[in-house]
Amino acid sequence: MNQQVRFCTSSDGFRLAYATSGTGPPIVRAPHWFSHLEHDWNNPAMMPWSAGLSRGYSLLRFDQRGTGLSDRDAPIASWNATS
Repeated sequence: MNQQVRFCTSSDGFRLAYATSGTGPPIVRAPHWFSHLEHDWNNPAMMPWSAGLSRGYSLLRFDQRGTGLSDRDAPIASWNATS
């Protein structure tokens, strides 16, 4: 099983990394306090979990702002609206 790592850009211009694997109904894995798509994929503790979900679902995982493959210098997201 392989993952495809891609990047999207947030509304404030920072690149966020995400990976997809498998086929079937979509399922999103919320990241833990620190994530890294490549390290998690090859981690012996996480590999069976990711492979199992990828067999029956289109698994989407992502690196949070400032972690893993996502931009490192991303500002903290805020709920405050600016005009």
